[in-house]
Amino acid sequence: MGNLLLQSPTKGFQVYGTVGGGLFNESFRGTSTTSFGSNFGGGAKIPLVGPVRLRLDYRVYNLHGTPLYSTPKRFYAGVSVSF
Repeated sequence: MGNLLLQSPTKGFQVYGTVGGGLFNESFRGTSTTSFGSNFGGGAKIPLVGPVRLRLDYRVYNLHGTPLYSTPKRFYAGVSVSF
């Protein structure tokens, strides 16, 4: 999926929103589906030490076709380095 990102222009704590769409494929126990999906969400980038930041991201997906779950939700957390 491709996404567009709108992010606050600050250097410290940053919040952002994202929206996107594209193709997805799901395979489970011998069945498979490929179709179009979209997503939206947002998150924050929180400075830790120097260029190292904590990144928190929440996404809601809307999957078409016959997926196992049509609106899965995901929360991601990770560490990133800004440059």
